[in-house]
Amino acid sequence: MQVTTPVADVICLYGLPNHELYLELREWLDEKPDRFLVILEDDERVLIGHQSGHDRILLCYADSDEALKKIAWELVFLQFDFLKTPGNSSKNPEKMETIFAKMAFFQQGIHLVASDFQNRGLDLLENLVANNPRLEKAKKGEELFGSFEGVPAIICGAGVSLEKAAPYLKNNALLFAGGTALSSLGKLGISPHFGGLIDPHPPSSRYFQHKSFDVPLFFQTRVHPDLLKQMRGPLLWMPGSQNDLLTEEAFDGGWNVSTFLTAIALKLGCNPIILVGVDLAQRGEKSYAADLERPEGGELIWVRDDLYTRRDWLFAADWLSDLAKTHPEVEWINCSDGLEIGGFKKQNISELSFAPLAPFQDKIRALNSSAPKLDLKELRCSFERVGELCGEMLELLEKLFPNSPEKNGEYALLEMSIAKEIAYIKFLKPIWDIWKHVFSRQIPKDIPIEYGIGLNQWLFLQGICNDARKI
Repeated sequence: MQVTTPVADVICLYGLPNHELYLELREWLDEKPDRFLVILEDDERVLIGHQSGHDRILLCYADSDEALKKIAWELVFLQFDFLKTPGNSSKNPEKMETIFAKMAFFQQGIHLVASDFQNRGLDLLENLVANNPRLEKAKKGEELFGSFEGVPAIICGAGVSLEKAAPYLKNNALLFAGGTALSSLGKLGISPHFGGLIDPHPPSSRYFQHKSFDVPLFFQTRVHPDLLKQMRGPLLWMPGSQNDLLTEEAFDGGWNVSTFLTAIALKLGCNPIILVGVDLAQRGEKSYAADLERPEGGELIWVRDDLYTRRDWLFAADWLSDLAKTHPEVEWINCSDGLEIGGFKKQNISELSFAPLAPFQDKIRALNSSAPKLDLKELRCSFERVGELCGEMLELLEKLFPNSPEKNGEYALLEMSIAKEIAYIKFLKPIWDIWKHVFSRQIPKDIPIEYGIGLNQWLFLQGICNDARKI
């Protein structure tokens, strides 16, 4: 049996392969040491007692979401592909497509979550340090929560349908727009009431093509400083969703700036909440309203007819659907073209009308809770202490080898000292929780865990600490 193997680090196969296919896939595995084969088997009885016969062949019960997620985490940062031929003749190709779609959904979602840490989180730390001086003038956005009970909110995305909706975006509802949508609205001659910025990456030129520099802005410190420094209006700081060095609290803002602003509108007490231009899809080559440039990357996924979406847009749609279903007390309306979102009523914005919007600027001027500010000196000292402690751990491991340090009191005390440091709790641990999977799959199975994953952990964290102290 001759099959064409995909160009990928990981091949997913539906069903245990027959002998001929198994030999071919073994040959593909052995060509490179960083390749993996994942066998997705939906008959749990077949897996009982079955041995894969290879360290890099992973068996997974395909009807378990948790098992699929576990595999996706173990192989994070690797490129997945799917062998379109079932492993054996007893397998149903239609069921295969369903299982592959679910595996791809989990794998790409986990990849997106982990992508913030591909550079060991140092780019996010650089953004935080660069944005720290602006926190002196920022207020806590959470202080506004509940201040707009029953006020309609329109969340503006940058999708093409924003152009059709533009004539109906009057002052009878709070307008929210972030990222590219700020520029799209600007080109359409509209300024929102609130802006939002969260993108940590170096910004494209399209982000600067707006005139809403003076609007109140909800932001997270992960945002790229070039985006934040252009804004002159009131800054409304929001906690991050993970490893936020400024607060113990977290704020779940979903997958993109539209979901972020939707979550904020809900917390403000807005009702109804209306999506406009949140297409989460595109037709043809045009991605954004007002003819802004098309973003690079992102594989397009066919939805229907000439409508295409991207995986991150699908995650955003699912997140918005879950939010709406969790809050049935709010009226959720989708006036966008593109993906349908569960829990949202589809309606034309021309059919909506609201009472005039009352002035609200005094609410923002009255804010008196300042955003927390990072103590850079203390943070650098904490990174320095963790780096030194990691060095002591490495020296101790060398001294104890080949004996296990598991019952060594000095080793336990060093672990406890590291675990108490703010740099570890808020920054290093979340990064290690992702990167440990990368090291685990590279370490031979016969090496004791303390001298395999443990040794790599202290070396990895020591390297981050050395680089973080220079930021």
